[in-house]
Amino acid sequence: MQCWHLSAYFVVQERRRAIETERQTRFQEIAERRRQRASEFEMRQQEKEKERVEAARAKERDREERLAALNKQQKAHIEELQKKIQLKVYFYLSSCICMQQTC
Repeated sequence: MQCWHLSAYFVVQERRRAIETERQTRFQEIAERRRQRASEFEMRQQEKEKERVEAARAKERDREERLAALNKQQKAHIEELQKKIQLKVYFYLSSCICMQQTC
């Protein structure tokens, strides 16, 4: 009778060790999957941040280009107005000189 109990005890102990080993294996697999998911999540976050930064840079470049074009256009308009003013002054002064010469 004692032999039977002893062998049953060893069978139970062996089964407990097997169950514990399976539990540890499952735990390690779950932990590895969590680490892998966390790593993938981190990579996706970094990629999103990289895309966000690149989009912000592109937007800033576009803004700078539009601003430069507007400044160039404004400068050309100012120069055109200055030329018109110079022509008016020239014609005004010319007409004054002509009037003085005819007097």
